[in-house]
Amino acid sequence: MIDSQWFSLSPTPFVVLFSVVIVAACVFLGWMAIKRSEYKRSIMWLEGLRLLMVALVALAMLQPEWLQKFLPEEDPVIAVLWDQSHSMDTEDVVAEGTKAISRKDSITELTNDATWATFQERMNVVVEPFSSALTNPQEGSDINAVLTMAMEKHAN
Repeated sequence: MIDSQWFSLSPTPFVVLFSVVIVAACVFLGWMAIKRSEYKRSIMWLEGLRLLMVALVALAMLQPEWLQKFLPEEDPVIAVLWDQSHSMDTEDVVAEGTKAISRKDSITELTNDATWATFQERMNVVVEPFSSALTNPQEGSDINAVLTMAMEKHAN
């Protein structure tokens, strides 16, 4: 759903000044050519076309854009995926001035739904564990497979 749309220019002072000077020079030179031809209709059309082309180039230098703002129709999903393999028992997370704790203990707070309560007002929050070690203990966690599965399971 389109929320709003607008036309935008992104000029710099130099580009605006340059565009004005170029268009003014084209108008002056065109007027001189029309006077020199004694106001022939064909020369007026030719100089008008030249002025139109120069004005369009000057406008293009101002970087025109048509912008549209889209609002999603569904709430976005935040998927909090946490590893529950045996490697999470490794005690290698060291906070400043404390002893090493396990990876599992360091993420305990992040796996609670209460941690994500402020986000649940605006979006769907899904907290899910994953582990390739449960199906194949000889291999490490396949993060690519987990992310692919999460994208298929939660489309938004």
